[in-house]
Amino acid sequence: LTIAMNVLQEFLNSPRPIQRFAAVRALSTIVHKFNNILSPSCTVDLEHLITDGNRNIATLAITTLLQTTAEYSIERLLSSITEFMAEIADELKIVLITAIERVCEKFPKKFECLLNFLSMALREEGGYVYKNKIVDCMLLLMTSSLALRAKEFGLDSLCEFIEDCEYPTLSVRILYLIGELGPSTPQPSRYIRFIFNR
Repeated sequence: LTIAMNVLQEFLNSPRPIQRFAAVRALSTIVHKFNNILSPSCTVDLEHLITDGNRNIATLAITTLLQTTAEYSIERLLSSITEFMAEIADELKIVLITAIERVCEKFPKKFECLLNFLSMALREEGGYVYKNKIVDCMLLLMTSSLALRAKEFGLDSLCEFIEDCEYPTLSVRILYLIGELGPSTPQPSRYIRFIFNR
């Protein structure tokens, strides 16, 4: 497997987009089965592909990096993809949010930076399916994290979002979540205003 990994790493630096895409796709599949197989130099090469002009290659590189990321590098990786998210179509954004969802399951203790990223993504432009996927991801963190702060931070972000939400179905879902999760917070009365404003 080492020889194959070395060849794939060489293809990551190829001037031909099809070779870069094939290499990232193969690495993504391998990483899905063998999580800790990437060498540090291969990880660096994948990080360079985040700025690739071909958005499919960049998206696949990011999802591969998210699959193999260590807890200490989550914040750095999220900050490097923030700008990228604004430049891609909703279909690719959903792929990234799905990868971030796996990171949320893997590292619930990193709820602050993950919820921060997700709440910023929720404020950006995007369709209903994309926004709904973000809410799913936030809910996963709010319910799986042991910290009560995750629930409060997530609810605050969702309350802020429904003030200008353009999707009535999503607003109703978030209002339901506020009603479901709000009473178990230390100050449930602070969410009443958001419910009555809708």
